[in-house]
Amino acid sequence: MNISTLGSTFEISLRSLIAEQHEKAAALARSRYKMSAMRLEEKQKELSDYEAETINVIRGKSRLNVDLLNSLVAKCKEEIAELSQEVDAQKADMEHQLESAAQEQAEFEKLESWADLYDNCTFEAKKMIVSQLIKAVYVYRDYRLEVEFRVSFDDFRRLCVGCEPNGGRIATVESV
Repeated sequence: MNISTLGSTFEISLRSLIAEQHEKAAALARSRYKMSAMRLEEKQKELSDYEAETINVIRGKSRLNVDLLNSLVAKCKEEIAELSQEVDAQKADMEHQLESAAQEQAEFEKLESWADLYDNCTFEAKKMIVSQLIKAVYVYRDYRLEVEFRVSFDDFRRLCVGCEPNGGRIATVESV
């Protein structure tokens, strides 16, 4: 197996891993949204049942107390308001997950284009690029390597934000 085959295999597995991760996150966000919407729908049905019972209380056909029914209706309306806010938040989260997946895919493609550019450079150009990025490499006895970069992650992140054409929004780079 040669290096280019290994690189393309790694690229395919990385791409599928990223896609799988985004699909799981989107599926989770969709299921949370659906659950919230179902709970809201159930509460709205409960409220309509209380309102129907109110008519029976007015006609004298129901054994429920008016005060009890009024408190149940008020409590149900409060829960509906809370659930409506939850549904809106879950919908926004779902849309954010879908949007961030598209943004991360675009960032990955941009990174791939830089990698392709680097792969096609001469050895001297590659050396120059690496020397601009890496300050020092420390090699220890147990074959452990430590690489010190010239730019910290936060500096790199700020640099990327300054170069973005969409007003500096970058949602795909997160420190872990």
